[in-house]
Amino acid sequence: MRIDSIPLSKIDHHDTTYLISTKSDCQDLTQSIATAGLINPPILAGRIIICGFRRIASMQTLKYKEIRVQVLPVDTPALTCVKLAIADNMQRSLNAVELGRALTLLSDLIQNQDTFLKTAALLGLPSHRTHINKLLQINQLPLFISKLLPEEIISQQTALEISTWGYEAAQAIINIILDLHPGQNIQREIITMLKEIAVREDLKMIDLLQFSQFTKILENSELKRSQKIEKLRTALKSRRFPVISAHQDRFATLKKKLNRGGLQLQAPYNFEAQNFTCSIQFKTLEELKTGRDHLTHILHDPDFKKFL
Repeated sequence: MRIDSIPLSKIDHHDTTYLISTKSDCQDLTQSIATAGLINPPILAGRIIICGFRRIASMQTLKYKEIRVQVLPVDTPALTCVKLAIADNMQRSLNAVELGRALTLLSDLIQNQDTFLKTAALLGLPSHRTHINKLLQINQLPLFISKLLPEEIISQQTALEISTWGYEAAQAIINIILDLHPGQNIQREIITMLKEIAVREDLKMIDLLQFSQFTKILENSELKRSQKIEKLRTALKSRRFPVISAHQDRFATLKKKLNRGGLQLQAPYNFEAQNFTCSIQFKTLEELKTGRDHLTHILHDPDFKKFL
């Protein structure tokens, strides 16, 4: 490998074969180079960039005409280039997408699995087969999904799940996530219910996502994001668990009628148990007597008896 100064125009900026980093913002690096100069020259094989994509982009931004680079012989084996690219990036912590890119580059060139795993370990990459398989899958994700992983907008599990839905449905749920910004736990809940509803009703996911009740919620400009999330969750629960939802609606109506005189009636969660809770809030004996009278009324209410 030799050090040389070459015109930036002689570098192939379009060949991203060895690109591992997902970071495209070069502002911090550009300021560093403007202040201290280029400390670590990029590595090229002929005109192809092996590592230093952001450094080269920063030099372009600073209007440099030439750049100091480390040049490999043109006949350098691809595996050597891959190892150099990975080693250069491993100076920092890699996100899942970057790890997937690095492992894909390596696996494409090493067919023997034992050799592949040993080489990955020596380079500081994950070497457990299950973890590697997941990262290789992440590398195959469409860009509109994978670009959300480094910022942790969605989880790896969510990304892999929605990628199986087809382009249109995956794009639709990504748009919902970007619009509503639900936390990852709520994302998981929504996605799980959508999947279960689609299976139970034998529906295509895109048809379910275009269901009018859901789209009306999402397109309602009078609702805040948090309100849209709660209404969407409620609508999904109602469709996924229609019997439980019907019970909850009837009980809510009943509570409005019976919750009086400091008396509060609570049903078991999702009606999965048989124990109801009844409490009375009071400050005086008179208020306690009023609560007792309302409790007696509940005991004889025909609508309440239907829940027992």
